[in-house]
Amino acid sequence: MTSKKVPGAVPPVETSCLGFIFGFWPVLLVYAVGPVGDIIMGRALVAEPFYPLAVAASLVVAISLFIVAGLWSYHPLARLLKGTEPCDCENFEAVVHALPYRVGKSFLFSGVLFATIGMVLLGFSYIGPTGRPPLKLVLGSALTNYYAFGLLTTVLGVASTLNFTTRLRKSLSTHGIFTGNLQSAPYSSSTHSSSMISVIKRPWQLFIITSVLPFLLIAILFMISRGMDDPYHRRAATTAMLQMFLGVLVCGTYLVYTMHNTMKLAIDELLFGMDSIRDGRYTKRVAVLLDDETGSMARSLNTSLEGLQERDDLKGALSIAAEIQSGLLPQNPPIPDGFTLETFQQSCYGVGGDYYDIIELDNGRMWVIVADVAGKGYSSALTVSNLHAIMHTLASSGQDFADVPKIANSAMGNTLTRGRFVTVFMAEFTPGSDTILWFNAGHTPAVLASADTKTLLSSMGPPLGILPELILTPKEQRLNPGDLLAVFTDGVTELRSRADRVDMFGMERTADWVGTHRSTRSPALAKKFLKELANFGTPALDDDLTVLFLKRIE
Repeated sequence: MTSKKVPGAVPPVETSCLGFIFGFWPVLLVYAVGPVGDIIMGRALVAEPFYPLAVAASLVVAISLFIVAGLWSYHPLARLLKGTEPCDCENFEAVVHALPYRVGKSFLFSGVLFATIGMVLLGFSYIGPTGRPPLKLVLGSALTNYYAFGLLTTVLGVASTLNFTTRLRKSLSTHGIFTGNLQSAPYSSSTHSSSMISVIKRPWQLFIITSVLPFLLIAILFMISRGMDDPYHRRAATTAMLQMFLGVLVCGTYLVYTMHNTMKLAIDELLFGMDSIRDGRYTKRVAVLLDDETGSMARSLNTSLEGLQERDDLKGALSIAAEIQSGLLPQNPPIPDGFTLETFQQSCYGVGGDYYDIIELDNGRMWVIVADVAGKGYSSALTVSNLHAIMHTLASSGQDFADVPKIANSAMGNTLTRGRFVTVFMAEFTPGSDTILWFNAGHTPAVLASADTKTLLSSMGPPLGILPELILTPKEQRLNPGDLLAVFTDGVTELRSRADRVDMFGMERTADWVGTHRSTRSPALAKKFLKELANFGTPALDDDLTVLFLKRIE
């Protein structure tokens, strides 16, 4: 995860230390069911003069224990939130992540300690009209006390802390904390288990804690009361059952309520993330409010948002790259005297590895070039830029056409990475001549359609960039009035059929079409050919596509 710095004091009032401690008020409900149960059952103990004092003293002890537990749990977070120096996001996330577990441990210890103190006092001071209570009643009371103050208060404390940390995470998310993705999740190797707050396990945990265990304890107390003859002792057992019922009813209701609020915050955050994707607001990030399955979903959404943002940025870069590459193509190309020219180019990724050019030399000669770089996308587009520079450098230096393959191969070989190459078809037109010089370095054969023949100007050797040295001897080819020269890349011949995605347009079909449409007047030739390709498949779906038609006027 990338380390980021944030200011120390950032939480709102509701997520302060005071708000954190006040969040444990449901613990008082657990304590209150004791006196309430005594009053409802009309126990004689309530009428004794020391009873209010004992209730007040035990309340002070309970509040003190749980406040100390809460402060101890909050202390690491308080140091970060009150700090004046910037702190790593990872520190905030690790401390907030550990907070429910610290509360769970501290409340479990405080609750067991308070229940133990109560049971010790009960064993020494709980006398009643008929003497000390029987051992089985003491054990039954111990079970209920340890359940209430050891387990139930711990669950209430953890639930309250989860609600607190959820709001705190939402607040900190404005500072870039708790907005990580799947790759930046810092707790994959944490010693803490998320099973405490797992969405899948949570309902069963609550069911066992608020239903199975209390009813099991009530059943035990009921069996104890049936085995006692003393009505005072039976009333004590019945009172304990009522207290258990009231405590579970009240605390269970609170747990359902607070878990509902916590989950609502988490689900609302996920909906916010999905709305951001739907509305195209890819710079937004979802706050990871819980470390359960919803947290994993939030991190997944952030991963998606980052990917979509990168794709959106790439579209802008791609648009600029496409604009730059289009500038490499001849805007107002010179045309050899007595010829017509039609061209078309389309890249499957906006930018690509196809290149064509018509370069006019100082002596009036012209070079016609069609090339195809292995691969597609940015890397091929960079190679095209390099090839463009090489060809124009050779043209401006007055290089003899026969030496172009060797020099271009050497120049490209120094820049191409292993496995990459460039196929090239190139022709030189000389003013007043009926012949052209041409060479083909691994490129798709060009088609020369005459009145009665179709000639393929096929490859003479490997593409540029494969061999350290390449020597190709250009050939002469006569162009008669009405002849049509079609040069294209393999995006034409390898175009796949829309029907089965297996059959290809192929060289034979291409040559036949060029021969059949040799007499078509410019500028309708390229348009008709593209229509033919579109009827067969989807041009530029699988590969870049370039077409150049050069026709000698009759």
